[in-house]
Amino acid sequence: MTISEGLNFDDIDQVMPVSARDLDDSDMIVALMGATGTGKSTFVQTVAGDRFQTEEIGHQLRSATSDVQALRITFKCGDNRNLVLVDTPGFDDTHKTDFQILEAIVRWLNNARTKNSGRYGLLRKISGILFLHRITDIRVRGSVTKNLILFQKLCGEDFYSRVILTTTMWPDKDDPSYDCMDEIDCWAREEDLKKKFWKSMIDTGSKVQRFTGTSESAQEIINVIVSRNYKDQELPEMQIQKEIGRESKSLLDTRVGQYLSRLLKFGNHMPKHAPATKRMHGGNW
Repeated sequence: MTISEGLNFDDIDQVMPVSARDLDDSDMIVALMGATGTGKSTFVQTVAGDRFQTEEIGHQLRSATSDVQALRITFKCGDNRNLVLVDTPGFDDTHKTDFQILEAIVRWLNNARTKNSGRYGLLRKISGILFLHRITDIRVRGSVTKNLILFQKLCGEDFYSRVILTTTMWPDKDDPSYDCMDEIDCWAREEDLKKKFWKSMIDTGSKVQRFTGTSESAQEIINVIVSRNYKDQELPEMQIQKEIGRESKSLLDTRVGQYLSRLLKFGNHMPKHAPATKRMHGGNW
């Protein structure tokens, strides 16, 4: 099987932690972003299976991912590139400020450089990003809107075609408490997200996928990125990579840095132009 045919998680050989500095040209980098509790670490653990157990997984009061962590997944078939899943902390972390989270993400990206392009090397391009959102959230609150805006400014429109808007926490039909009406409510919320909050990103190339907690659904999501890798001749750059790499901007001078600075200036309230809190289908105020 070749990379053009997609990855088969049944062919996973090894799963091991990897630092940003140890990445190489055989690594396909996929980052996971989203608010705390949306299932980023669970997605990584689902892919890794019993080959690797992350100590951070669990329902704890603190954020499950306190810093950027990456796993390299190798495959038995020699034609496949390695898959590197990068688990990032949410901007609403319980122990760190949003700016500290941004610094951690940018530090990891800055350390992920090629080894043969000048003195310092070039920033390695990201193959794709999964932006995770709980489909069980009845309302899109201000913090969710803020996280989306931060994410958009981090990526930039040119990178939207590499973003998979991933809904999580779908009802489990095998759960004894399963209620089909809950799933219908979730479908309606997903449609709201597509038509309103995610519309501009979808119109610019982002895809919407469901992570249902299974290895099969995780594989399908990753293979959307694999397929785009195979079709595109060159990977786009994230906005933040353009700014800190080619333009040598300070973090505060980047789009996302300026937005965070404005939030801090106004006491972390949303700017007037941001969408107000909306009630999603399938729930009460």
